[in-house]
Amino acid sequence: MMWEIIIVSLLQITIVLFMSLFLEGVRRKLIARLHSRIGPPISQPFRDLVKLWRKREEIKPECSSWIFEKAPIIALAVLLTLSIMIPIISSIGFSLRDIILIIYSLIIFRFILSLAAFDASSPYGIPSAWRETYLGILGEVALILPVLCLVVTTGTTDLGKISYYVESNLQLLSYPSFYLAAIAGFIALLLETGVQPFDVAEAEQELQEGISVEYSGKTLALFKLDQMLKRVVIPSLFLSLFVPWGISSTFSLAGLLVGTLSFMAKIFIIHMIFLTLSVSNARIRFVEMPQYFEVSIFLSIIALVLAIWRL
Repeated sequence: MMWEIIIVSLLQITIVLFMSLFLEGVRRKLIARLHSRIGPPISQPFRDLVKLWRKREEIKPECSSWIFEKAPIIALAVLLTLSIMIPIISSIGFSLRDIILIIYSLIIFRFILSLAAFDASSPYGIPSAWRETYLGILGEVALILPVLCLVVTTGTTDLGKISYYVESNLQLLSYPSFYLAAIAGFIALLLETGVQPFDVAEAEQELQEGISVEYSGKTLALFKLDQMLKRVVIPSLFLSLFVPWGISSTFSLAGLLVGTLSFMAKIFIIHMIFLTLSVSNARIRFVEMPQYFEVSIFLSIIALVLAIWRL
């Protein structure tokens, strides 16, 4: 029923917003502890957004257009739409769950932020936007190939049906193609989210977080929120494809509660992996990034061949 879909959609948006801010606070706190510092409270990301929202916006660059000003809002709308389309806690949802549409939406997210950086003509923003565009081209290929393996196996591009098929057909766990696709998908996940050491587009020490360097006030708050949401929405896509267990298939209080708790546990584990990589590795050089995409694409091609032969 429509009201069930609306309730699930609103619940998923709320959970994604909360977890994105909560996990950012946990990340800052744990990194500080590992550096023998007290660190900020876990609620600090909430406070930062409120503080930025209250600040006055500086005059935008004279050479920029409406694209620069509206890009964070458009990017936020894309991410919130994706949080509805992806079966995060429940498979109940709107019919527009085509995996190709979801991947194209991720492309729009990258494109609009890169376009805003080009529009501002910042000496830091333009190199960052070029990097983001280049990595986006490689990243979408690396992301779509593991998905294609599951499409071949399940015979559908509907994300809800793919999640249900993987969850209900445990014999899929005996296929080498599934594990190769999952590994390739996880590598693509790391590259797409841009977590350290793969944060070569923002590159604080080099480009001063290039794409966002000209933003301030409310627009900077929206941009920061976009980046935190991205680190939850993209992993949610990976979890719904390769780790769908716990997603509720019925509209019930118990089912939604189990789906919510299982998602929180899975996304927390993903972010702990992000944290481990972040504190144990220095940021890699930009010229080294294609090597990681090549590994992901190579594994995906092998998985795709095996999936065609039902192996």
